[in-house]
Amino acid sequence: MPILLPLLIALPASALLCWLLLWLSPRLGFIDQPGSQSHKMQKRAVPYGGGVAMALALTAALLATCFSGHGQLDQPVLVILLVAGGLFLLGLIDDIKPLNPRWKLIIQGVLVALAVGLADLSVDLVHGWTWLAAFLAFWWCLVLTNAYNLMDHADGMSGSIAVVSMVVLLATSLLNNDDSMAMVWLALIGCLVGFLIWNLPPAKIYMGDAGSLPLGFLIGAGSIHLTFWFSGKADSNPLAVATPLLIAMLPIYDMLVVLVKRHRLQRPLMTGDRNHISHRLSRLGLSARKGLAAAVALQIALASGALMLRHSDVLTGIVVLCQALALCLVAALLEANRDRAI
Repeated sequence: MPILLPLLIALPASALLCWLLLWLSPRLGFIDQPGSQSHKMQKRAVPYGGGVAMALALTAALLATCFSGHGQLDQPVLVILLVAGGLFLLGLIDDIKPLNPRWKLIIQGVLVALAVGLADLSVDLVHGWTWLAAFLAFWWCLVLTNAYNLMDHADGMSGSIAVVSMVVLLATSLLNNDDSMAMVWLALIGCLVGFLIWNLPPAKIYMGDAGSLPLGFLIGAGSIHLTFWFSGKADSNPLAVATPLLIAMLPIYDMLVVLVKRHRLQRPLMTGDRNHISHRLSRLGLSARKGLAAAVALQIALASGALMLRHSDVLTGIVVLCQALALCLVAALLEANRDRAI
């Protein structure tokens, strides 16, 4: 029971806070109006506040777990959480009054750089190349911060995809005996499940950037905080370094497709549109619920392979990576031929 304490606190707290904000947010004018942004699919006003509810529930769950003596947070994890708090505030400000996209990205970069430096985050591809490890860690965290933010364009999408990622990261943390990160993943899973009660199609509340920005960052930073491959160790499988990539492959795939389409159409890269995965699945004829189910199934298929990489040999790792790439290729081919009869 103690190991599940963060989840057992966070889930009901998140669900209850979302319910309260369903009542409070409209009275504060904290709502997302139809047509407020070109990529939104909603047909009615929907309150913001899911990100606020999750932040409060996460804080309560972690504090209660630590003060009850059932867990503790190490220094790098505390840094990651504090930077996530900064991204929460940035997202909240943007939800209230939209910020200039370039300044928003610059502030994200500053916060991510602080996390990389203070939490000693690294992607250790070449033994001894600490500058390369820090450089890759910075871009990995920044990319995922925005990749999960871009997934937040349809009811239940970003939260559901994040839950799958975090379940895999939780399993990896437990296998690594990383109790500090495991506690965070349990609390976050509880927060997201409590939020999704109100966010699945048709959504009654949105997380907004206050939720999606810190979620993406936490998955990015948390995934490389774990150690998958020891570059100086001869019997360590080097392909295990791709574990975080598999965990987040669907959001990255979606972000790349969106950016390529914007470039081809000569549209600003930082301006929203209707080329995200939910829009593309809708054009294939899937309803909101079926489109969400298809995206979650694809995320499960991609992320589950990540559990095998660290404890497999190189040949098995190659098979897992080829399978993931094949799934993305099939998805891309189906999307490219959506106008043809199947």
